[in-house]
Amino acid sequence: MTTAKHHRSIARPHKRRGPIMHLVLLATAFTILPNTFSAITVAPATAQETAPPAAQAELDNLYQRTQAFLSRAVTADGLVDYEWAKSQIARLDLMVDGYAQPHRFRATHQRLAYYINAYNLIVIQQVIAHDSDTLHSVLDVDGFFDKTVHRVDGRSVTLNEIEKRLLQPIGDPRTHAALVCAATSCPPLAPTAYTPEKIDDQLDHVTRRWINDTTKNTATADAFKLSKIFEWYPDDFKAPPYDSIIGFLRAHVDPANPIAQLLEQNPTAPIEYLEYDWTLNAALPQ
Repeated sequence: MTTAKHHRSIARPHKRRGPIMHLVLLATAFTILPNTFSAITVAPATAQETAPPAAQAELDNLYQRTQAFLSRAVTADGLVDYEWAKSQIARLDLMVDGYAQPHRFRATHQRLAYYINAYNLIVIQQVIAHDSDTLHSVLDVDGFFDKTVHRVDGRSVTLNEIEKRLLQPIGDPRTHAALVCAATSCPPLAPTAYTPEKIDDQLDHVTRRWINDTTKNTATADAFKLSKIFEWYPDDFKAPPYDSIIGFLRAHVDPANPIAQLLEQNPTAPIEYLEYDWTLNAALPQ
């Protein structure tokens, strides 16, 4: 069995960019939330960043087709009905081909929506390509994340590179709740397409869902029990306005969650990381 080094989070360690580069790459505004914590909000596009009408119509159609597919392929608990998705493989292949076309977006909200959708659809496509009926884990596929090359936005990239070259420089750690790498311990997959107009609210929603899912993140009386995603990407969660993993938790946790209770009682409690379950995120046959 392939070791976890092929996971998207381990194959290429992230090197953080300096503050000047972040000023160029981040198009964010900050909104104050309760408890004095802020969340990243994505600034709207300028006129110069808006796609021409013909190209925009094409993108709108692509997002609508992605929405229609995911709304049927993804279950209420965020798992994937691979049996149904396999029956729609020609449709899925056409959508993935659509995300291969070059756009080279400048606006942050456009890049976030486009690359997250592309990543999630390619993962489903590749699971089916490696026989979703018998595949136990994507780690059984050599190079699933770091060798197999795909076309996205006119670029030749692996899944790791979609994350690290195209998304990570944007500096929004909420993307970790949106990218789903076909494992049971991944955040639940959203049954919807991400769109530039709604991306900020969508990222907040999936982040809150992930943080408050006690099978993914929780706490005991004396320790935070968090997803290994926090261990694999600690620097990402230091991005403003969060500044730390604890800050990220504070911004998204619900008051009744055990994490919120420990944050109130002992915010310096140690962080322990839950074992990652790489079993395929397949829904039970219906």
